[in-house]
Amino acid sequence: MQLHETGFSADLFGAQSPHPFIMIEAENQDISSNLARWLIDLPCIVGVVQSHQQEPLPIYLMKAADVVVDTTIDATRLAQTVMAYPIASLVLAQQLRLIENLDFEAALTAESFAYALLQGGEEFKKWLAHREPPIAGQMVQEPLMITREAACLAMTLTAPDSHNEINIILRDALCEAFELALLDDTIESITLSAKGKSFSIGGALSEFGQVDDPATAHWIRSVRLPGRLLARLVWRDNPVHVQTYLNGSAIGAGLELAAFSHEVVAHPKAWVQLPEIAMGLIPGAGGTVSVSRRIGRHKTAYMALTGQRIRTTTALDWGLIDKIEMR
Repeated sequence: MQLHETGFSADLFGAQSPHPFIMIEAENQDISSNLARWLIDLPCIVGVVQSHQQEPLPIYLMKAADVVVDTTIDATRLAQTVMAYPIASLVLAQQLRLIENLDFEAALTAESFAYALLQGGEEFKKWLAHREPPIAGQMVQEPLMITREAACLAMTLTAPDSHNEINIILRDALCEAFELALLDDTIESITLSAKGKSFSIGGALSEFGQVDDPATAHWIRSVRLPGRLLARLVWRDNPVHVQTYLNGSAIGAGLELAAFSHEVVAHPKAWVQLPEIAMGLIPGAGGTVSVSRRIGRHKTAYMALTGQRIRTTTALDWGLIDKIEMR
């Protein structure tokens, strides 16, 4: 790490610099605790390449790292993302570091601030300008079916033709259902599932960019975020037990919502993904909180920065899901 030894200023690193990331080999014997402290303060992504065969990373290096990868192939893919979307990548890493010791309410507010910041940024505006015009699916007026049996509330996403994308109507329906559960002390458990081939492909892309003012968008997320209400049910003193079944793909907001559940069960062929960085954004439906609380900030950053699809076996090994089951 010659840059550190020669006293290079942190100003040389970051999104607008020649060094938006640093990638180091875990077996490098020159990585000291002093170097790690220097890395922590840099305004750029710090990645560590570690093979499965190596011993666990020292604590000081884990603290310095934003993301840990197993192969140079993954490191190359990650570097390409950071080079293409340096600001969104940096904001993601800073957000994940910031919220590690925050309670979920404060962490979700921080996520919304960060997301609003990026909504006004050039990377998101560029994505909006160059994306293919989204095809708005047929608006389903009742995209959420709710039934109750004794103390269990069963919720089913019922817009399979749009792969259960979370548009304004479904968002508000989920909020109303979770608000009901928060008010009704006789509800002891909730099941969340979906019809069709997908659990949910996430936020409706046709609605992205509709709110011009990022501050207003933050206010909307503050009062109409299904994940915040679900988190209150799960993490309150007398929690409502929530089980979610992923019958297929859970992308973006679909995964972010599900990850708040006490128990996530997935079909063997299901898969999950966080694609937001490639839009110039970060997960904004609660995912920096729900996913990182399950698998830690390093794996969450890996998912977001690579945008890779994660299969159920890997998700189970990480703790992102709790069981694989065909239903």
